[in-house]
Amino acid sequence: MALKSNLEYWEYSLKHPEPIFEKYYIKDNLIVKNKELIEKIERLRELIISYCVIIEKNEETAQKILDEIYDIIMSVENINYSEFVAFWNAMDLSYTMFEKMDNKKEVLKEVIG
Repeated sequence: MALKSNLEYWEYSLKHPEPIFEKYYIKDNLIVKNKELIEKIERLRELIISYCVIIEKNEETAQKILDEIYDIIMSVENINYSEFVAFWNAMDLSYTMFEKMDNKKEVLKEVIG
């Protein structure tokens, strides 16, 4: 991924404003009882930790872990209502914006790497 200048980032941010409120935070009394979703969220946590540990030592394994992280994020229904949405905010990116991106896997690699 080519580095961009601050001006390019500024122009991009002006053209692609983030919502004032992350739409996935606006849920009243949301209690997750879906066992499969909870298992996928726990797996996602494990994978992110594993990726962060292995990235410097084994790029091939790290790529396989990244692929699994991506598959979970993109395929698990209601993953957007998990604490993973807060992870995006900690990285100064909203999940809403991530959903709109064309290069999701590259962005994910940059965010968790």
